[in-house]
Amino acid sequence: MSYPMAVELPAEDVTPSSPRQRPQPRLLSSSYRQRVSGEEKFAVVASDEFPQVLDADSMSGRSGEYRRSSEAYGGDPRGSNGSINPPRMSADSYPQRTSPPPLPPKTPIPYSPSAQQRYGTISALPLANNLPYPDTDGPPPVVNMARKPEYGIQKEYQRKRSIAKSARKHQAQAQALLSAGIGQATSSGVTTAVQSVEDMNENTDSTPRITLVGAGTIGLSFAALHLQHLSDPSHLTIYDTRPDLSDYDLSTLPRYLPPSHASLAQRVHLASDLPSAVSSASIIQEQGPENVAFKTDIWASVERHAPRDTLFWSSTSGIPASAQSAQMQDPSRLLVVHPYNPPHVMPLLEIVPSPRTAPAAVERTLAFWRERGRTPVVIKKECTGFVANRLAFALLREGVHLVAEGVVTVEEVDRIVETSMGPRWAVAGPFRSYHAGGGKGGLEAFFANIGGTVQGCWEDSGRENVGDGWEEEVFRQTREAYGEVDVAMRDRITKRVLEVIAEEKNRK
Repeated sequence: MSYPMAVELPAEDVTPSSPRQRPQPRLLSSSYRQRVSGEEKFAVVASDEFPQVLDADSMSGRSGEYRRSSEAYGGDPRGSNGSINPPRMSADSYPQRTSPPPLPPKTPIPYSPSAQQRYGTISALPLANNLPYPDTDGPPPVVNMARKPEYGIQKEYQRKRSIAKSARKHQAQAQALLSAGIGQATSSGVTTAVQSVEDMNENTDSTPRITLVGAGTIGLSFAALHLQHLSDPSHLTIYDTRPDLSDYDLSTLPRYLPPSHASLAQRVHLASDLPSAVSSASIIQEQGPENVAFKTDIWASVERHAPRDTLFWSSTSGIPASAQSAQMQDPSRLLVVHPYNPPHVMPLLEIVPSPRTAPAAVERTLAFWRERGRTPVVIKKECTGFVANRLAFALLREGVHLVAEGVVTVEEVDRIVETSMGPRWAVAGPFRSYHAGGGKGGLEAFFANIGGTVQGCWEDSGRENVGDGWEEEVFRQTREAYGEVDVAMRDRITKRVLEVIAEEKNRK
């Protein structure tokens, strides 16, 4: 092995007359600048790229050669490509010497054990000292021979460092693959090859594969939401047993999409076979009938055919995950993701885990929706209807009571809400609104002032139940007032309201 050598050049031999021509250590492959006995000197590295050793004897009177002419550097003392290293020069351009002097027998060859331990076996370039320097009283301190990143040891170092970073990035996935491989080998009695970390780095697909079970109103609304964020629309699968699924999808789904995304409906994968629909999904989202028997059966079937790390979400309006998972072997992946209709417009998503849902499943779900600009809220305990529906249905019950008692009509209830609490609550919810209504005293002052009225309303509130006989009158008034609702106009105005609110809040 031939070790790199270093020599000194007296400063007066290399100092140019022009600032543009002033040589700097970085112009060479590697250099070391120091002061010895009050003189500035340069140590010039000889290596594979620069095989000849330059010493003070050979460079005496050759300062012009050391400086290199502008022609040798392609007109730029920093190199024609603007790099800090000069173009490689032939051996004829250097003072000839048959071979570098040998290292003294006791010259240490240190290396970096910390780097070796962290990144694996890394070739160590030795540091040279005690070299023969003909024009000095003694050798300089140790000269660091570390090279530029594009050369020699540093190139190897950077390559191994990149591999180590890749390994850390995919450590969890590698462990999962390894565990799966061990399990397969144990069950089959054979050795299973596990994908290497470097191959994994190239093949990892960060785009989720989503399967929607059910193509009703909520299902297509979620499909529209997912399509606006998926880089590949074919990663969305819609499963439904209806025989006209293809025609239905092409005619209905574009209505939920912006005009610029309407063509994406043609690229969605449609499936009528459940096992094939869920076999490669990373997220399975159910929007089936509000029926406990249906949901328990569908999840038991999905669990048998889906990958082991797939998330299971139910968009139910009120059936808790603990009831839906009754027939599952592992309910830790199932939780409710309840939207406020329509989900492609409304930002709220109620995340409702069961007591057996794994915390990791909740965290993955929250991260998914936050990345898509939605507002997921974790409901800490399962309750019928969750939170948004309970609040809305409480208001609806009182409206039904007031209409049934002849206090107001259906249309008047809507007008009152739309011109009072509707816009108010879009900006600030009930607690925040009444806290502001109490002035400096806040919510306490509010209840101190009109708490009696609040209690009177609570005691006098309606107790109507479904099937009590109020339905015919309320339904008739609603049909006569609205006929068929223009859902597109409703969604367009709602989007604009949400945009304005977001713009104003971001101005803080």
